[in-house]
Amino acid sequence: MDEKVAFRVTARGTVWGAYMFDVEVDFSRFVTQRRSELRVYAKYENSPQMDYYGPGQDSRKEDRTSYRLEDTSIDLRGRYRVWKGLWLGFTGGFYAPNTGPGKRDGFPSTEEKFTPVQTPGINRQPNFLRAGYTAQYDYRDLPTGPRDGGNYYLHFRRYWDQDLGRHTFNSWDTAVEQYFPYWNKTRVVALRLAMVATQAGEGQTVPFYLEPTLGGNDFLRGFERYRFYDQSSLLLTAEHRWHLFSGGHAAIFAEVGKVAPAATQLNLARAKYAGGIGFRFTLRDAVIMRLDNAISNEGYRFMWTFSNMW
Repeated sequence: MDEKVAFRVTARGTVWGAYMFDVEVDFSRFVTQRRSELRVYAKYENSPQMDYYGPGQDSRKEDRTSYRLEDTSIDLRGRYRVWKGLWLGFTGGFYAPNTGPGKRDGFPSTEEKFTPVQTPGINRQPNFLRAGYTAQYDYRDLPTGPRDGGNYYLHFRRYWDQDLGRHTFNSWDTAVEQYFPYWNKTRVVALRLAMVATQAGEGQTVPFYLEPTLGGNDFLRGFERYRFYDQSSLLLTAEHRWHLFSGGHAAIFAEVGKVAPAATQLNLARAKYAGGIGFRFTLRDAVIMRLDNAISNEGYRFMWTFSNMW
């Protein structure tokens, strides 16, 4: 179509039996002046070893369980650049989840240890329609490896339960990211404050597999993936990054995070802490690989990933 449509399809799998297929069609080149973006994104994923430790900040590591999460989704996403780095956008689509017994050796399946009251949606899963809006102001010098500027965004999405009438809710995802360079941008102090909040009306609940989480390779890195679940989460991160050579840099970081049943309960009381050191490898100033070492009161974690932090 005169090179006005971009198409991408990927397939990914692991030796533990998880796999994912996704497709993205980008129609952005149909518009002029590069002020607009329009994409269709579809995904199917099957993850038989999703971890669940129980709800809340006080969940215990020894209560670890696993469940299977299979989901299919298709979404239309668009946005328009109003002024310089200011973007306004929308999203809308369909989401079909399915949960089942977990397959992680040595750990019980989630439904064997936790009740449907503790894990809403574990026994029955509806299909959802979802729609929302986005607002973002991004003036980073390089989004794939920023050294200067800032990025502030708010994403809102509403989920409508199409089958059970039990799980209609709202979700907010917002963050403030700021980068302070010095020594000719060979040193950078990166700060991030992020909050995710969900809210369900009277008689409605948020399915546990759609709740905000902390822990893993990106958020509160000293804790295992999906270590903390609840209806709201707060995370503060500080990193000091410095240039090592033309293709890489190092970083020391500290993080503090908390999950809570409501956004009004997000504070630093009984928060969880983590910190560590990492190394990032770049190609044409874009971070393509990351090695992080993190510690917390639950031990040490090593992470090898192929993406930037934010």
